[in-house]
Amino acid sequence: MATTTSFSDLTARDIMTEDVVTAHPSWPVERLADFFMEYNISGAPVTDDHGDLVGVVSMSDLTPHIPRPG
Repeated sequence: MATTTSFSDLTARDIMTEDVVTAHPSWPVERLADFFMEYNISGAPVTDDHGDLVGVVSMSDLTPHIPRPG
């Protein structure tokens, strides 16, 4: 039988993704959108060519830059 955990008992470790994929700071917005769709994610850490963390980007960061029809 599965155990149920209440929301207040959850930690970041309980819901985090362990197989992390990263974005690169030079990627255009269109590439980021494709990346999020490809991995079915809404955000990712951004790492430089040395693998150092330089930031985080999310779908909400993309929204103002996505062209709207008309």
